[in-house]
Amino acid sequence: MDIEKSLEKIKDGSKAIVNLCRQIGPWVISYCDQLSKLKTAHDLRTTGVKLLEKEMALEIETIAGIKKSKMEQYYSASKEERIFIRRDIDELEKEGRRFQTMLGAVNLLPEQTTDESEKEISPHWIDKFNELARARNEDWRQELLSKALALEATKPGSISPRALWLIGTLEEEAFHAYATLLDLSSNIGGGYIIPDEDKYENTRIPSCPLGKNLKIGNLTFMLSDLGLLGDFSTSVRTFESGKKFIASYDSEKIEAEFLKDIKIRGAIPTKLGHKVAKLYTPKRNTLGEEIFKSWLEKASKNQIKILESS
Repeated sequence: MDIEKSLEKIKDGSKAIVNLCRQIGPWVISYCDQLSKLKTAHDLRTTGVKLLEKEMALEIETIAGIKKSKMEQYYSASKEERIFIRRDIDELEKEGRRFQTMLGAVNLLPEQTTDESEKEISPHWIDKFNELARARNEDWRQELLSKALALEATKPGSISPRALWLIGTLEEEAFHAYATLLDLSSNIGGGYIIPDEDKYENTRIPSCPLGKNLKIGNLTFMLSDLGLLGDFSTSVRTFESGKKFIASYDSEKIEAEFLKDIKIRGAIPTKLGHKVAKLYTPKRNTLGEEIFKSWLEKASKNQIKILESS
């Protein structure tokens, strides 16, 4: 049976699940047959995620079993046969890593969503994802790839091919540098920014995974060639008078209104940096809290009117 015909049976369910199923393989045909027996779109979404998790976990178990069998064959094989067995084992390991990453994406799919796109993931995107997912990835990179696939399956186009490539090739030191800057960033008007970054450039960062005595300036320098942050001399967020907005840091949040046209300068992610930031959940940092409160205190004097705080 054709996979596309099977997917037609579940087209009224989650588009994200359909997008993922397209990439997995022929065994999804039986999975689609199971889902087609469900009567409502709600059931297709909620039960579909759980069933897909179960089916993929079984596939990973099957791959592991075949690999074990191949390894047992290896010890009694001739030298010539061992070459082919090693090749098979290597391929099984790559497929195992790919399925583990895809399973991570399935675990991240929302059981219910009203924000799904009707578009499909582009073949170029999924080819690049498969290439990266089959590599020997660190835990943090595998997690980012899983998040990228989950978001792309839900809203194709959310993660650009360039952002996906960066996730797959980013050095670990650069990842921790960018993650730490996001930990320090406030969210003002729907975007990350370290306001007045130049004021804190030489401030030591507490709880930085890269070292005890590192400063914000050290981290921005590490990232200077990656295109994740805008040029500090020109990076600015502009807001018009009368515009209502939300500003937050960790659990602290305000709703406010700009009293005049203002420009906020600081460390601001580029379009590429913003896409990568979607895949990371910032952690609370005392310096980030201090920066947010300092900006809020300054802005409250004559730039904004706080309407509600929590």
